[in-house]
Amino acid sequence: MPITVRSGMRLTPARLNDPARGQAFSAGPQTGVSAEAVSLTVTNMVFKAGWAYRAYLRGLLYASAAGVLAHFRLRQTGLGGTDYGEYGRVEAKGSTVGTSVMASGTVVLTRSAATDLTTDVALTVAANTGTVNVHASAASPRYLSIEPIGPASEYLGLGVDV
Repeated sequence: MPITVRSGMRLTPARLNDPARGQAFSAGPQTGVSAEAVSLTVTNMVFKAGWAYRAYLRGLLYASAAGVLAHFRLRQTGLGGTDYGEYGRVEAKGSTVGTSVMASGTVVLTRSAATDLTTDVALTVAANTGTVNVHASAASPRYLSIEPIGPASEYLGLGVDV
């Protein structure tokens, strides 16, 4: 991410040292999910004090029947972890890979604490009825990407504090 210097800003080491990014991806599908299950995990994600992050998900969704809703959510560490936010529900349009729809979305995370936080971040998925499948292949992987987007103070009230 390029450094943006706005009028009146001071260049500090925190602004010059871009925080790390986190990524998890799979070229293999996740199939037959009914109850909430972990889809992908970004391990050892470092949330720097005073920074905001964008957590972006992408995957192709189909289900046991058209109309089944998939519910995507972010959690700290895993299924029982702190809820970091939800991507909402995505409606499956069919029951085969050929009828899959793109599931994508963004959750903003902020770190307002004065200390850094290193933790795993899990993307989970569940079905409202039946089962859902999050398709992936080498040409179209499913993924979760977490990247810094700027100072947390610029995103007050827009994100989930971690």
